[in-house]
Amino acid sequence: MKDIKRIRRLVQRFEPTGSNAVRNKTNKKKRNKKNSSKIEESLNISSLVQSLPIIDAGPNFQPQPQTRKSHQKPPQTGLDIKPVKSQKARKRIMKEEIQRFHKVMQHSAFKADPLSTVKQHVENTIEKKENIPSDKSSMNVDK
Repeated sequence: MKDIKRIRRLVQRFEPTGSNAVRNKTNKKKRNKKNSSKIEESLNISSLVQSLPIIDAGPNFQPQPQTRKSHQKPPQTGLDIKPVKSQKARKRIMKEEIQRFHKVMQHSAFKADPLSTVKQHVENTIEKKENIPSDKSSMNVDK
């Protein structure tokens, strides 16, 4: 008995007849009014114009052309790291990095003084980068 009543109530909710249909129409009208008033408010730019400073352009005024913003590359770190595209490769690299991290954490020098160890590592890495000639400069051979 209870199940039948539940089913009837459910069916009545979705039927377009009766008070439900009238309620849906009025709700739809209210939503449309709200949306149209929001659009009108957003198109009203008088308050924006009033808040902008007045610019005296003069006769020599030339607007600057808008440039398209291209995809900006991240800053170069000096490391030759290529982005990894496949999920499998990402997982492999992640496992390698986790293993490297655990080795660093177990290292006696790092355990003794982590900050100076990291500083020394960075200095050594930068020195190695500066000592290695780039491919372009090694190709310029005087004949």
